Amino acid sequence: MKIYHLPSNKERVASFTEAAALHEFSSGSEYPLEIGARSSSATGETSVSGGIFSISAYAKMQAGASILVDYRHGDGTHEVLEIPLSTIKFNIIGDGEMSSMVINLTDLPGAEGYVAKDTLGDCHPHIQWGWWLKECPTIKNTQVTSTIGDEGLAGLFQKALSSNPGKFVTMNVTEAEYQQILGSANTQTETPTPSPTQR
Repeated sequence: MKIYHLPSNKERVASFTEAAALHEFSSGSEYPLEIGARSSSATGETSVSGGIFSISAYAKMQAGASILVDYRHGDGTHEVLEIPLSTIKFNIIGDGEMSSMVINLTDLPGAEGYVAKDTLGDCHPHIQWGWWLKECPTIKNTQVTSTIGDEGLAGLFQKALSSNPGKFVTMNVTEAEYQQILGSANTQTETPTPSPTQR
């Protein structure tokens, strides 16, 4: 009788959620959000998957209507994410509530440049078509590595944008903050009227 052994480790392209975790970011989790001068919300820190994180956003508009978001890692380092308004779903909250932001990368395809190595578990042999097979139905552990160096969360986020044009960012903001974001967008797109001395 022939014996066929499946490998106990399996490599595949990592998901965006797994790749984000490599950069200490938890996809689908709610992070504190600061917009403009409302700095009190950014002082609160949230424990996500055992780590301490906070996120701050400033309504600075780029050509193409994007918001620049400053993401502060648990170790105090910062990265800037450029988020197109077309990918954001806005929820209006009460003035007394804390503003927050969620980036959900769960439904995105694999993140090129990131490899996930699954260590398989619960292995048991059985016979199929005259072969002894070793099946390992569970994954005990997954180790994610980058094959392209440290592009950071900002680089990974740009890949996510190019692979998914839909809305996967949710911002929970007050009405005033929402108007501030809209006002910043209008300020950048309007043509200023020249003053009498410039005519």
